Amino acid sequence: MKDAFWAGPLTVFVLAGTFFVGGGHDGLTAWQWPSVVIAALAVLGLLLWRRSPELMVLVVGVLVGLYFALGYSDGPVFAPFFIGIYLGARALPVRRWFPQTLLAIVALLVGMAIRAVTTELGWGQPLGQSIGVVAIASAAAAIGSMVRSRAQAEAERTARAATEEQLRMARDLHDGVGHGLAVIAMHAGVALHVLDRDPSSARQALEAIRDTSRESLDSLRAELSKLSGSAPRTPRRGLVDLEVLADRVRAAGLEVVVRRSGDPRRSTLSSHLPPDADAAAYAIVQESVTNVLRHASAQHVVISIDEAEGLSLTIADDGRGGEVHDEGMGLRGMRERAEALGGTLAAGPRPQGGFEVRAELPL
Repeated sequence: MKDAFWAGPLTVFVLAGTFFVGGGHDGLTAWQWPSVVIAALAVLGLLLWRRSPELMVLVVGVLVGLYFALGYSDGPVFAPFFIGIYLGARALPVRRWFPQTLLAIVALLVGMAIRAVTTELGWGQPLGQSIGVVAIASAAAAIGSMVRSRAQAEAERTARAATEEQLRMARDLHDGVGHGLAVIAMHAGVALHVLDRDPSSARQALEAIRDTSRESLDSLRAELSKLSGSAPRTPRRGLVDLEVLADRVRAAGLEVVVRRSGDPRRSTLSSHLPPDADAAAYAIVQESVTNVLRHASAQHVVISIDEAEGLSLTIADDGRGGEVHDEGMGLRGMRERAEALGGTLAAGPRPQGGFEVRAELPL
């Protein structure tokens, strides 16, 4: 057992202490030698704590109780008893370690009571020792439970962080690669449609497919590299890249209008935005446009950005809008991005036809 290195020094300490407490410097009698054996067995019983913590607590408690019941002197034999209670509480929930701990304490107190009756020790010292045993055992159990609780909390935090990172990567892959594939599909359709009568337009569509494919592959490669820890996170896109996104979609045949309002003195839209809000806003617009390409059969989409109070995004199209019964990863991912910043997102059909996504992000 790699984590049982402490058993060796503890055994030496308990054996040596029990030997000298029993009068080892003058030589132990035949009656005193079993005290050393019982003390050694109590220490070795601690090695059961990984396999069966309940059994370990009971075995150690009974052995130490037997030690005192046979009338042997006080000594380091208390150490394996308290360590056993600590290990049991550390390894088990309260409902499992409490009954065994209670039985172990009772076994020890009974042994001390038998020693008090069968020797001339009297009741004063055993009574005080009993109070001390209960107090120290309770403290050992409390410390063990606290260590267990902290370890569980840390494990839960680690698992939650890993899950959140997996969800983030899945969302980024969905946003980046999913958008790229939707644009590629749209451009491929355009290229096939005009291949014979307009080679120039077909060439432009193929060039757009080439560029979009490269970006999607770079995004996929970056996310896969993060899984192995071999690459830093790629720089996040922001609203300053919105025109590039719009031009790519326009080249696929969808008319895109970008409307901006807010402080006219701002020369760039995203240079002043908080990085998290900037990246979330771009991702929401990108996913909304991707959904238009994939599902809406729309001709026009209007992207409205307002910074008068916070950051307001509206993406509206003239396609076949409908009620959302299952948001899927796309809408759910957009909503999570907005809510993570303390904002809101609503999506649904427009009264005049089409579909609309509206996000409000605080700045």
